Amino acid sequence: MFNSSQRLVEICQRFNPRTVLIWDKKCGMTAFRYEPIFLFIRDPKEKIWGPGRIYRNCIGCVPVRNKQHINENPVKLYVELLKFFPKANMILDPFMGSWTTAVAAKELDKKWLGTDNSISCCEIGKKRLEE
Repeated sequence: MFNSSQRLVEICQRFNPRTVLIWDKKCGMTAFRYEPIFLFIRDPKEKIWGPGRIYRNCIGCVPVRNKQHINENPVKLYVELLKFFPKANMILDPFMGSWTTAVAAKELDKKWLGTDNSISCCEIGKKRLEE
């Protein structure tokens, strides 16, 4: 789950994520350069640190410049996140937006499932996936 760094403490206290990764956007004002990514995992015994998994908690990736959707994030960032879970064969995104998750899943040859309540977002996403 992506969210504002201003809500970091609140979200950690309320939802107790397994860990928090930091997206370093490598640009912009200091207050908006970093964005937390809250990681929730169903199995508390699942190993998430080590070779082939998470080995650092900061991911550097420049944001999308010409966004097709207001919350569009870079595919490269999502590919890096999905690589942390090599056993995950099906990726669920309940808020597809511009389908960044689907594009990253396709790049890694993983199945995906998602929903969005906007027809225009679905049209944008289908076009991105075809490209």
